[in-house]
Amino acid sequence: MLGQRTTCHARFSALGVAAGQPVLQFLDRQLLDFGTAASIMVAGRIVFTGKIVAIEAEFRDGMAPAAGLRAEDAYRALAMQTRRRTFEAMTDAGIVAKIAQERGFAATIDMPGPALPRVVQSNQTDLDFLRARAAVNRVDLILGDGGLILRRRRRGSATALTLGAALRSFTGTAAPTNPSAAIVGRAVVDGIADFDLGGNVDLHGVGGLFTGEHVVTEIVTRFDPANGLQSMLSCERAKLPS
Repeated sequence: MLGQRTTCHARFSALGVAAGQPVLQFLDRQLLDFGTAASIMVAGRIVFTGKIVAIEAEFRDGMAPAAGLRAEDAYRALAMQTRRRTFEAMTDAGIVAKIAQERGFAATIDMPGPALPRVVQSNQTDLDFLRARAAVNRVDLILGDGGLILRRRRRGSATALTLGAALRSFTGTAAPTNPSAAIVGRAVVDGIADFDLGGNVDLHGVGGLFTGEHVVTEIVTRFDPANGLQSMLSCERAKLPS
């Protein structure tokens, strides 16, 4: 079960030059302002599109001043407030379609099931409620360019990642009593991940318990001077290997 909304946290120098004199930049709301659309492109690929929700400043003794921003995609609205309401005589697909229509999102729904007498959204955000309904139906919830997507987990070809090669690091936890996934892990690869949420990765060199195919549940793209461009993946596996 996925359903992560996308966020962006960027930090850059706030020191510029005007008429040969040092000046502060990015902190006067001229270029960066609340609600302004922001897109991040890396290696010719747009990795984030959203709106600025916070502007940051950092001044430390002996260091150049820094500016920063936090931005969130359109799905932020799904997590803004909790609601309590009841859906009666509706299928789960119909409930999802109703929420998508309320929020102005397109919806692609592959979630068969009968009409339910009564489903309660009990002090949950729409995002938490959608995640819960996806979990009940054992489908993936994906928030993407195509709107809200609920689909049965696909079994496509897996991208092989080997420790010491494309796979730079891996940490994992195996717990057979975990109700959502027997194995969860975090992996770091160089560059931009060439797979999407819900895709499969085939991990190698990480021990027999953790070797094999996992489903990608979250992707974080990060660039910093120390490590360059990296992608951090959250992944999971429903069952322990036999």
